[in-house]
Amino acid sequence: MEPALEWYKNAELWMLIVTVVSVIASAKGVIYQVKKSRETSKRLKAFDVINSIEYKPVHENGLKVLREFNDNEKTISRLVEDKYSEQCDDILELLNHYEYLAVGVKEDILCEKTLRKANYTSFLIIYEGSEEFITSLRKKYDAPTVFSELEWMYKRWKKAGYDGPLPLVD
Repeated sequence: MEPALEWYKNAELWMLIVTVVSVIASAKGVIYQVKKSRETSKRLKAFDVINSIEYKPVHENGLKVLREFNDNEKTISRLVEDKYSEQCDDILELLNHYEYLAVGVKEDILCEKTLRKANYTSFLIIYEGSEEFITSLRKKYDAPTVFSELEWMYKRWKKAGYDGPLPLVD
């Protein structure tokens, strides 16, 4: 037989082929594990953030202020005039927390799917209840980017709904 037809009998060639296939398979396995680990880490961070604020007095106080203004049809924008009031501080603390979450989502640090499942309804209520306050802050301080990530996340979640598909992060 011709030597060219007996290439499959060459042990060195087979060792090279097996080595290359092993390296490729190992690399794919490592990449998969890193991605999986990152997703798990993002979910755990999201749960940590959710649990760290849920029952803090700051969170409860901010919600009380929102309820008070929305239930009594008072204008929440008047709080902006007295930025040193306790009620204003409570609203700002609450909104800052959700702004922090929105930045974490936008920067792909926190798992948006987990946050949305845990906070969807309350987040929408909080944003809608404080939208007038945010608008007043932006006008008074000529700061159009105040709580812009919060608004960005609100629009995403409102459009997608509770469990609808989310668009890719901008």
